[in-house]
This record gives sequence, C-alpha cells and structure tokens, in this order.
Amino acid sequence: MQRERHFHQLQYQKVAEDKNRLIEDFKQIEKSLESFKLVLRQLDDKYQTALRQKMLISLEKERLQSISQLSCDVTCVLIGQVGQMLLTGEGHSDWLSGCCFHPDGSKLATTSGDTTVRLWDFSKGCCVCTLSIHSQPTWSCSFHSCGHFLASCSADKTARVWDLNSQCRGLTLRGHTASVNSVCFLPFSDLLLTCSSDKTLTLWDTRLGVSTTSINGHLHPCNHAAVSLAGDVFASCDYQGVVNLWDVRKLASAVATVDAGPFSTNQVVFSPSGKMLAVACSDSSVRLVEVDSCAINRLAGHRDVVQSVTFDHTGETVMSSGNDGLINIT
Repeated sequence: MQRERHFHQLQYQKVAEDKNRLIEDFKQIEKSLESFKLVLRQLDDKYQTALRQKMLISLEKERLQSISQLSCDVTCVLIGQVGQMLLTGEGHSDWLSGCCFHPDGSKLATTSGDTTVRLWDFSKGCCVCTLSIHSQPTWSCSFHSCGHFLASCSADKTARVWDLNSQCRGLTLRGHTASVNSVCFLPFSDLLLTCSSDKTLTLWDTRLGVSTTSINGHLHPCNHAAVSLAGDVFASCDYQGVVNLWDVRKLASAVATVDAGPFSTNQVVFSPSGKMLAVACSDSSVRLVEVDSCAINRLAGHRDVVQSVTFDHTGETVMSSGNDGLINIT
C-alpha cells in the first residue's frame, strides 16, 4: 500500500511539473505572438508607405511622359460650361494634387508636390499668393465658409490653417502620425475634418488649434473625407475600398459601411442634396452610393485609376478625372 501511495505521489508530481511546463510554454507562445503582431503591423505600415511612394512615382512618370496636361506642364486650367479653356495658371514647379474654389467663386487654391499652396485670382489671371511652410507635398485644401481662411494638409503629417487677409501661416495642427491626406471645413463652422494614412480621422477646433475628436473605424490608411452641405454627415474612404458614413453627432462608430473594394477608393463627395455619394475608385470606375440605402451604381468610362470626382451644382451631373488624362461628364 505504501509503495502504491509513493507511486501515485510521483505521478502527481510529474503531472504538476508537466502542467507548469505547459503553462510556461503557453506564456512564451503568447509573447511570441505579440512580437509577431508588432512585426506584422510594422510590415503593414511599410507596405502602405510603399503604396504611397508608388503613387508618387506614378505621378512623376506621368508628368515626365506628358500623359496628363495637368501633371506635365504644372498648370491649373479653368474650363467653362461648354468646355472652352477660360484660364491657365502657371507657377507650380511640380505635379498638382488638388484644388478648391473660394466660396465667392473669384479665386482658386491649388496644392502641389512642390510643397506649396497657391491662390489664383480669376479676374487678374495669375497667382496672387504662395503659401510655403509645409516641408513635404501638399495633398488637399479647403476654404472656410467665410472665405478668409484656408486649410491645407501635407505628407509632413500636419494640417495648417492660413489667414488669407494677412497671409499668416496661422495654426499648425499636429497629432496625426502619418501623412494627412485631406482637409475639409464643416459648413459655416470652425471645425475642420482631416483624414490620414494613420487610419484615423480627426475633428479640430480651428479657433483653438486643438483636436476635439479622434475617430477610429478604418483598418487601412484613409485617402479622403468629405462633409455633406448640411454638415450633419461625412464620408471617408481608404486604400482597401471601404467607405464609411458618419453621423457628426455620434462618432463612436460609422453609421454605415460600403465595400467598394478590393481596389483603393481615392475620393468621396456628396451631392448638393446630400442623398448621393460619388466615389472615385482605382478600378477605373466611379461608384454612386445612395446614402440612405447604401445601394451602389457603377459608372464606367475611364481606362485607368479615377483620382477625382464631383457633382455639378444641380446634383444631376457627375464629373470625374483619372490617370488616363480624361475628364468624364456623366
């Protein structure tokens, strides 16, 4: 009996030792898993950076090969209602990335790979102001509803608000950890919406220069964000074709998600009524999304990546441009 008891004690000790060893092995596996997650995140960030570098190289290639007039001669072109050229502005020394009309329609702001933001006066037919404080390419710009302030964003991870009356650099908005890809003032508001390659969106109080809300929801770098004219809803899109709709009053999570992937979605814009959303896609299409139902209609016509899209003032016509050098009117 004593011998059997001793045998069972030894067996129990062995099982306990095996248990402790398994627990230690499990802990080591957990630590290894965490390290692998970190490596995967780093690889994903490098991958997204490489995608953006690829885009920059592609733009530069197009500029050198004279594929696109906008990228080749580094000019901004104003086109009239029947397609005639009204104004050509020369001044940027590198490719153009974005533009925005002044609220009164008298001026145009442009952003460029030369790191500057330029303001063009249509009546004078020339550049009247060059804003140069960003250290890397500027991607997007947006006028305040009053027309006295202009916001810009850059690959230098910042957004800036400029006082156009004094040409003062104004506020520098810091907080994003990667390129800031778009800026947009909320209508008749001092709030500014930014989106970034760090996969977040941020609302800023431009009077104080502080972030009021950081918005998470994308799993991939955000390319663009836009606000409806009513100012109550905004949309954002990312590298994997995901489009999120957000209620300004409830930013904890997106109110709707539309999958336009797997290709990148490059720009979003609301119709004047706010009932439709146009999305520029890298699969050479434009997607029209009904905001209420999220129903999608695909518009073809381009032969390459669609970079930009907008509605006319009636909301019945969609205009898009892409890497094929075409401007499509649908």
